[in-house]
Amino acid sequence: MKRAREELRARIGALEGGRRLARASVDGGEIDRWLGGGLARGRVHAVTGPGATAFVSMLCIRLRGPILWCVVEGGPFSPLHPPGFAALGLDPYRLVMARAANETAALGAAETGLREPGLAAVVVETAGGVRSVHGRRLQLAAESGEGLGFVLFAGVGEMGWAESGWEAAPVPARGGALRWRWTLRRVRRTRPHEWLVEWNDAASALRVASPVGDGVPGSIGSG
Repeated sequence: MKRAREELRARIGALEGGRRLARASVDGGEIDRWLGGGLARGRVHAVTGPGATAFVSMLCIRLRGPILWCVVEGGPFSPLHPPGFAALGLDPYRLVMARAANETAALGAAETGLREPGLAAVVVETAGGVRSVHGRRLQLAAESGEGLGFVLFAGVGEMGWAESGWEAAPVPARGGALRWRWTLRRVRRTRPHEWLVEWNDAASALRVASPVGDGVPGSIGSG
């Protein structure tokens, strides 16, 4: 019965206004089913928490094509470390870095990139997320380019404008395993949920270590 509900949710979630949305696989399994086939392409997704960079990096591994990463000089996120991307199986040569003097310039670069159909994904780092008006501009740009967009932010920020909103944080694991808690705070057409995910170095793949549950309380920045 549970599997049947997930499959029904997947079929419904993949449709919007009579048009089937292209989806990007997250894990090839449980998370994809919950999301209706994966993350919607041509949409922008919000990610917060100390594991935000790792979250996006692991999703980008499954994509094909270049990735535009927009950063603000002196911003709240640690400088990107190309060997770290390589350790996760993401070729650093696929990354196109755009360094901006401020968030306005970074958002402008991201909006331009989202309109470009040749990019697999566009990532922009911000201090506290973006306001709804800016989020809607990014969404419109993403719809024309049909790639994946990600807004990373530290702390609390608006998520109401985003196709989905996530919180990602590393958690301790035995044996040096890389493990995170991924909390789906909001998403269109389905409920919040939470998973413990683990990175498999040997397979260069993500797997769900444990589903924590749905109906996650305490939405951050539901805006």
